[in-house]
Amino acid sequence: MNDCLDLGTRVWHDLAGYLQDLWKSLVTAFVAARQHPKFLADLGLGLPIREPVAASVVGPPAASGTNVVARSDTV
Repeated sequence: MNDCLDLGTRVWHDLAGYLQDLWKSLVTAFVAARQHPKFLADLGLGLPIREPVAASVVGPPAASGTNVVARSDTV
């Protein structure tokens, strides 16, 4: 029983190491591609914003995602 548990633990450990190395190389390649001048130019990401950007807020945010109306009277 212990041999089976040890084998399972080693397999998961080896698999996790392999996947981490794989994802590290993929992320490195994606970051390099994302920062390439041609990629930025094709998508227009290197251009400055021409108009001021302002967030639109209708009411104060709430934890539920709806607007909260403050009431001064208490019941």
